[in-house]
Amino acid sequence: MTVRRAAFVYTGGRFLLFLLFATLSWSVAGLLGYQLNGFPLLIVALLLSSVAGYFLLAVPREQLATAIAAQREGR
Repeated sequence: MTVRRAAFVYTGGRFLLFLLFATLSWSVAGLLGYQLNGFPLLIVALLLSSVAGYFLLAVPREQLATAIAAQREGR
């Protein structure tokens, strides 16, 4: 896997996780009668997506590290 493709997959996964948790946080807060908008929503979504990304994106992260190491050795 090339570095560009591995970086695209990992970054895309991070972005999709952030969008998923932002949407879920906003929806759940609305259902519970709270208003979660703006900066607090971003903070909650960032915290939740970073923890989930640590576990869910372990394989793409390893592939990216391997691709970067292979590229360095090639130079």
